[in-house]
Amino acid sequence: MEILNKIVNKIVKKIINESIEQVDDNNLIIKAGTELFHGTIEKFNKDEVRPGGYDGIFWTTNNSLISQSYIPVAGSIIYTSSESIGMPSDNPTIQLFQKQLGIEYDYSQIEFSSGHKAKSFKIAPIFKDIYNKRDEIYKEYQNLKDQYDKLYNDYQNSNFEKSDEKRNVLKTLSDLKNKFEESKTKYFEFEVNKQINNYVNQELHKLGYESDGDDFNNNSFWKLKYNENRLQPKDYRATGRLLIITPKRDLKIYDTTLGGKIEGDLTDLDYHKHSWFQQVKDSGYDGIKINDFAQSNDQGNFGHHSIGLFQHVLKDVQIQETPAIHHDFGEYHRGNDWDSPEYKKFKSLSENIFRRVSKRILKENSDMIFNQQIKAELAQAAQEVYDGWLQNDEGYDEMLGSGGICQDIADSMCNVLSRHNIDCVTYSQEIGEQHVYVIARIPESGIYSVDIPPGLYETGGGYNWKKIPDIEFDERYIYISKLTSDAEDENFSDLFGD
Repeated sequence: MEILNKIVNKIVKKIINESIEQVDDNNLIIKAGTELFHGTIEKFNKDEVRPGGYDGIFWTTNNSLISQSYIPVAGSIIYTSSESIGMPSDNPTIQLFQKQLGIEYDYSQIEFSSGHKAKSFKIAPIFKDIYNKRDEIYKEYQNLKDQYDKLYNDYQNSNFEKSDEKRNVLKTLSDLKNKFEESKTKYFEFEVNKQINNYVNQELHKLGYESDGDDFNNNSFWKLKYNENRLQPKDYRATGRLLIITPKRDLKIYDTTLGGKIEGDLTDLDYHKHSWFQQVKDSGYDGIKINDFAQSNDQGNFGHHSIGLFQHVLKDVQIQETPAIHHDFGEYHRGNDWDSPEYKKFKSLSENIFRRVSKRILKENSDMIFNQQIKAELAQAAQEVYDGWLQNDEGYDEMLGSGGICQDIADSMCNVLSRHNIDCVTYSQEIGEQHVYVIARIPESGIYSVDIPPGLYETGGGYNWKKIPDIEFDERYIYISKLTSDAEDENFSDLFGD
């Protein structure tokens, strides 16, 4: 069985590599069942997807991690300062930030100048202690100054009969002056604006932010995340969606990159070249492949390929979705693995699985022994199993519980092959998730695997699987691959009881 496992795993990798077929430099075929991806934070019904209004194209990539880089980290990034947040502002977003940080000005009583500064305002309650403290320091300073001024005036108008009296007054004056100067320094160093800025800085630090530098009076500069009418923490990432787009037929794509030979140019961006798009569409293509650039905090402008689909193609695709966020590439990209954690969870993959067989509906690549009639019968048998799978809203079936139907589909397809006098058995294979499919033996031809990839009709993992609705099987769903040309290969003898 170990050799059999190696053979099957080799076939799985071959399947993955064949999902997008480069015909020549300018033409590639995206085969039916290949998964493409689109990341978005916009709210629309996935079943009503439309091309963008700017260019008339629905853009995708063939990597979920790259597609999710198009989901904004936050709804908006706000560049501001401590002073702008601490003082009255006519900016509605800053007013929301203030309220969230406990700074509440009575804006119904504030009038702003043409320069956006408040002409007068009532102190925000949170800052009353700051102003009271300033007043206390000022009173102390003024009291010492008054004492000094009075004593100094008395000194100027006095005729001292004894030198000791004069020395004592001069010493008292000196002491008062020192205290008065210390209080004066304390008053001017206190600075209400500085204290207000300190309060704002402390509150933003609590949200995880570090300033982009400081100005006078601890006026720091900030890059803040804003979404859902709130100032969000530094580590916040807005939740968008990853759309998983699966063509139901092969798509003919015009490749402007000449199979990757031409690199992208940031000074001459492909996605602005609308004349290309119209020419390609008018030439009968389903879409266009271009050089593109994604934005990543750790990679900057990251070059990649985008595949744009024209309007007429969208009726020929199946779209699924899962919640997703923006990731820095370095967080999850490993070697050739560009699958995001959300996609892996959606497909019930573990981190060490390369990809699942369900990356695409596999095209016919078998001997003529498995003719169209047999494939149609296999598809019909699978359809009957699928139609009899009656899950409720929680994904529970009275007969199968929360389990899937790959074993029942394999049994039904094996029955079809047996009616055609083809020797076959069902085989349980671990490829990411446990999966049951058919192995058939035909004398003087070889041994074949016969399967419908489970990701085409169910999602989940372990012993919990949910039905993908509205699937209609036909012969294109049937994957048949020759495992060996030797029908008597001893590696398979145990399966057939030889």
